[in-house]
Amino acid sequence: MRHGLNFLMLIFLAATIAFAGCRGPADPWANVVHSDVLDKAGVQYYWQKLIDLSKGERIARLLRLDENLYCLTDRNRIIAIDAQKGVFKWSQTIGTPAQMVFRFVHVDRMSLGENVATIEEIVDPAKLKRQPSFGALIVNTENRVTVINRDSGQVVRDIPFNFVANTGGGSDGKSFFVASTGGVVYMVQLEEAAEFPVFSPEAMISSPIACYGGNFYVGTVNSRFQARLIRPQGSAAAWTKTLGGAVMAASPERTLFYVGDNGCFVPCSDGRLYAFHPLHGGDLWNQPFVCQGPLISPVQVGKQTIFQYADRDKLYAIDLATGRKRWDNPAGRLALSVMDNEVFMLDGARNLLIVDEMLGTVKQSFAMTGYELFAANTLAPAVWAASVDGKVVCIRKLSAGHLKPDMLGPTTRPMQ
Repeated sequence: MRHGLNFLMLIFLAATIAFAGCRGPADPWANVVHSDVLDKAGVQYYWQKLIDLSKGERIARLLRLDENLYCLTDRNRIIAIDAQKGVFKWSQTIGTPAQMVFRFVHVDRMSLGENVATIEEIVDPAKLKRQPSFGALIVNTENRVTVINRDSGQVVRDIPFNFVANTGGGSDGKSFFVASTGGVVYMVQLEEAAEFPVFSPEAMISSPIACYGGNFYVGTVNSRFQARLIRPQGSAAAWTKTLGGAVMAASPERTLFYVGDNGCFVPCSDGRLYAFHPLHGGDLWNQPFVCQGPLISPVQVGKQTIFQYADRDKLYAIDLATGRKRWDNPAGRLALSVMDNEVFMLDGARNLLIVDEMLGTVKQSFAMTGYELFAANTLAPAVWAASVDGKVVCIRKLSAGHLKPDMLGPTTRPMQ
């Protein structure tokens, strides 16, 4: 009898193993938020991608700039994906895994020579052989700046520093401006690969530098915010503001303040969000917007609304034009998109909240199960999220329809 039972058990085990083999490998998307959950909230997976990571490699950062979605891995490999179509574009490794990769900067229509300019070409620029203008991605580590053709992934410049960088930098398309650990701002001329100290605010700079309208902008820990006119191999004062606290970013690789056509918005450790005209420094609001916690997280500027998280406080939605509060949410942390006057907001527990942009009422919410990384975004009508093990998705409204094969364009290289 015992032998018969053993024989039956062997048959059962063999059948179980065979059945498991027929099912194939486990579904990699089995443990993420289900499409049915999205559907009930009026959204959908517009595209889903699996990135082929090396053994032990993990995605550490996710961000979207213009047409590209960037994944930065813990080995400092940048993986560029077409943000709208989900198609792989290229990958490049920057520095070594031990180095900090600071913020990413886009420059449109950059024009550089094929190689670093020689003395003869500097003296007579007509002899410089230029390549066609291109859209550039610029990134820096502590010891170098790299310029990448953001369409092809080609490295156009890789310039070592003779100093140690403390922050991410900004660019006017010709030069790159970055702060050193000694509190000095350097201009790195990209054509000639030459560097010059151009400004010393005599205080530590912990937030990335920005460029706009012929100026570069610097915030320091001694409560100063300054705009400097860009000059050949130098700079001159444009305007200066004394704030009520330090301009200090929680993470040096992330942009803290914003400078653009609609204003200059500066978060400060005194809990105030300041708003200035970017070119002459005049106040845009009657008074700064006051929060109940220090502002060390990046300000997010949308078309109508500014979003600002105050540390140990809440997420505030602020009228861009007047500087008045629209609403606040104690659970909110980050704006992921604004679509059809609805804010898609991430809370501290990685739930996605769909909130009325003007009133702040929560219409829908669901857990973003399986995703640890999210791209901050206030302008594009999509949410981008990723898991550390390589699952990357784009979420859009159901009304956006479905991604069709003819929208993908020509055949592209496989992910690598």
